[in-house]
Amino acid sequence: MKFPMVKEKRNSGPIRVGALELFPAFNEIRNGNRSYALRSGIMQLLLYLLAHRNQVVTKEDILANVWPDRVVSIGSVARSVSELRQFLSHHFAGIVEIETIPKVGYRLRIQEAPPKPKSPAVKRPWWPLIVLFLPLVIWGFYVFTIGGEQKVEAPTKISYLTAYQGREMQPALSPDGENLLFSWQKGAGEVPKIFVRETGGSVPRQLTFGSGHDLQPRWLPGESAVVFLRVLPEGGSKIIKKSLISQDETMLVSVPFQVVDRRYDLTNDGSAFYVSARSDSNSTYSLYQYLRKTGQWEAVRERQTADFNDQYPIYLNRDYQLAFIRTELDPKEGAFKQLMVSDLASGKLKTLYRFKDYVAGLTWQATKNRFLIWLRRNYSNRLIAVDLTGATQVIKSNVLTMPGAIYAAPESDQIVYEIWEGNTSIHRLDLLGERPFSMELEAIFPSSKSDRSMAISGDGKSAAFISTRTGAMDVWWAELANPLTLRKITNNQNNAKVLKWVALSGAGHWLAYSYREGLTIVDRLGVLVDSLHFPAAEVLAPAWSPSQEGRLFFSVRTKDDFYLYGYDLERKDLYQLAVSDGVRPIPRLANGSEVIYYYHTLDGSIRKWDLEAEKQVEVLAGHFEADPFNWQPSEEGLYFLTKKKGEPRICFFNFASGQTSDVFPATNVLSGLPSIGLSPDGSSLYLTRSEAVNVDLVAERLE
Repeated sequence: MKFPMVKEKRNSGPIRVGALELFPAFNEIRNGNRSYALRSGIMQLLLYLLAHRNQVVTKEDILANVWPDRVVSIGSVARSVSELRQFLSHHFAGIVEIETIPKVGYRLRIQEAPPKPKSPAVKRPWWPLIVLFLPLVIWGFYVFTIGGEQKVEAPTKISYLTAYQGREMQPALSPDGENLLFSWQKGAGEVPKIFVRETGGSVPRQLTFGSGHDLQPRWLPGESAVVFLRVLPEGGSKIIKKSLISQDETMLVSVPFQVVDRRYDLTNDGSAFYVSARSDSNSTYSLYQYLRKTGQWEAVRERQTADFNDQYPIYLNRDYQLAFIRTELDPKEGAFKQLMVSDLASGKLKTLYRFKDYVAGLTWQATKNRFLIWLRRNYSNRLIAVDLTGATQVIKSNVLTMPGAIYAAPESDQIVYEIWEGNTSIHRLDLLGERPFSMELEAIFPSSKSDRSMAISGDGKSAAFISTRTGAMDVWWAELANPLTLRKITNNQNNAKVLKWVALSGAGHWLAYSYREGLTIVDRLGVLVDSLHFPAAEVLAPAWSPSQEGRLFFSVRTKDDFYLYGYDLERKDLYQLAVSDGVRPIPRLANGSEVIYYYHTLDGSIRKWDLEAEKQVEVLAGHFEADPFNWQPSEEGLYFLTKKKGEPRICFFNFASGQTSDVFPATNVLSGLPSIGLSPDGSSLYLTRSEAVNVDLVAERLE
């Protein structure tokens, strides 16, 4: 069945710049089959710079010509240019770039592709072609006449369906595969709405309007209509049917739960709906069903215990079964998850797959009778297939890009899923500023990719961090005073190792980086110095002694416990300092001190280990509400990342007074990853900060 698509007429033709096409009326740029959206003001800025390409324009010129009727500050101009430069470097690197002319202004350059030289005609003998292609002709004759028809599948290839500004989420392909539904949040502070576009490429058409959050669109089989979930600003949710012909909206059912997990499914005929929801803000997630013939909501299964959450409902139309993900808490093992199937007639439950990873997306692939699950763990992602017998297959592994919601086309092997893309860069915060909450962050190594796990050398002259700037996860090094010295230290081909932590020695001579089952030490040219291997364990948080060059400390996590180790590089001496009794010790050393501070995850305290006495001497703080990965000691106290009244903050704990004070609002500073570093003189704090997060939709045909 063909689903109607309204073709919108464009008000003006495109502006062509090399291979690019600009559509100012839609704030859109096209490069071949890929489309990108810009904010209106940024598009106007780009048009002005294009009109003056290869010319230097001042900030005053931009103010007078781009925003002549608005009150805009010089600082806003710089931020707008920075946003445009980031957009161009992310999507059109090597094609369009903006140069900063110090103390003057900006210049936009277009990189023109050089013409290809014509090759002189060369006469070649024809008889080698017969020798080359004759076996292929014979093989083809056999296949199509004697051997019968053989289907050759195309290799797996990812293609972007959307690449707009903002977050395009929760995709759904029409049964004929020609149209794509998705929820699109165009920018921060805007509410997501439902859009539709042709998979072959067209301007998205907005289907829904109003103040509610419109999510989880689904095609309604057999009808020219879609359904979606609307979360109302006053509370509560509704499942709504939207006609693609008349544009009328019809409420199918109201969801009477205080908190809805924004995930639902329905039968092909629309006679029943299934949601994962909480009956109140304090309860766990349960599965509920709404049968249109009775007009009532009821629990799919009566709960005997509150020790689990049921989420991601998927209705299997053919077998009258409901699949879902159950999360449980085991006293010994901790939290684990199960992919389960419930027979709605008999109530019997069957566990298909047990795992501990974070679930990014789940779908049912009807063409192959299997589930597809995106799983995240340790900065790496996997796509797993699970059939109804419980047999599993790894489809993709070591995927660095962060996937999200996934949808399998009903009648083909094509899947569509979210790709969360954002650039995280290292910024410097001047701690000596007069007004802390007015201090501005300075990006020291700007990037359109992901930088993280940053470390500063003990002398404060160099930095190292882990980044995906060239596609793979590698360690990078640079002098802080000269970003042009930035270079890649490792060559982690095919992401063979999932790198987690990096540390720089006091004088910056050596780098240590850790991964599962090992730790490697190299010099700043990348030459191997030493390597330590810990079978069936994980190495965390290496930290060099600031006063004794070549002395390294780190934590090792085994299946049973955590251990704190020391290592003397010169003597090749590995020794154990402490067993943490189930606590995750993340060691940190203050400059000029031979004291290790580490975080106690059970009581939220910071503990101190004296290296000379080789024992723990005292507990510095009581309940310390800090991110376990993000705190840094100085001689006077501790800087740490925390959430204070729901807002992330960088705070300082003073050893002498025992008081905590705010330093800086930590908006977009990464948590759950090592993201804070301190200069040795205490004048600068280095933060790994997320600049922007976009969500795009990609399509892939699985073999």
